[in-house]
Order: sequence, then structure tokens, then C-alpha cells
Amino acid sequence: MSEKPLPPEAYIIGTLTEMLEAQNKTNERLQGMQTELESIRKSQEKSNMHLKYEVNLSKAHTNEEIADFAKIGVEIDSIIILPVPSAMSIRLRGLSDETVDLEAGDDYSLSGHLITRILVTNAADKGTAYIHVYGR
Repeated sequence: MSEKPLPPEAYIIGTLTEMLEAQNKTNERLQGMQTELESIRKSQEKSNMHLKYEVNLSKAHTNEEIADFAKIGVEIDSIIILPVPSAMSIRLRGLSDETVDLEAGDDYSLSGHLITRILVTNAADKGTAYIHVYGR
């Protein structure tokens, strides 16, 4: 018994089904990003303070304190680090806090978490890291 070839419509339906599945996955990822951005936007609406820090990465730092928010009396709950030109690590509360490691080209954002300090560690390389924090 020989198999009959599938009609062209079957191939089209199969292709359209695969495309629809891929589109659904993309929509799910976009929905997740939209939810995160909405959370950051709401957090920023509550914020009335924005501080910007520039860290020269051509100079080596070892747990160098960039900011101590408790000392200056502000409550910071969001941070955005734009894509970094070279590798660096940060701590957001102190030396006992876990490090967040960023490779060249990485960015980072966190909202809804108390950030008490910013400590930076990096080998001397190149560029400037731009760090934005939001709070009250």
C-alpha cells in the first residue's frame, strides 16, 4: 500500500500552526516584560528622588562605596544600571550582601527592594558605568 502525498493545504496549515505557536511564546515573553516595566513605572511614580552615579571603570575598585543611602537619609527602592562597557560586580546592601556580577554589555534593574548602599568591584578596564537609583 502506498501513501498518498499530503495536499498542499496540510503543509500550509502545519506551517501556520508553528507560526502561531511561536507568536504565542513571543507574546508571553512580551507580557512578562510589560509587567516588569509597569512595576518599575509604578515604583517611579511613588518616587520623588532620582540620583545618578557615574563609575569610572578604567580605575580598579574593590568593594568601593559609591553611595551610602542611610548616611544621606534617603530610602532607595529601585536601581537601573545601563549596559556596562566592561565587567563589574555590585553589592546593594553591604559587604555581607551577595554580589551581582555584570559582564560587558549587561544591564541590570531591580525595583521594590530596599537598597542601602552601592559597592563596586572591578578590574581596571575601560568606560563608565551609569547607575540610576530611585526612592524618597
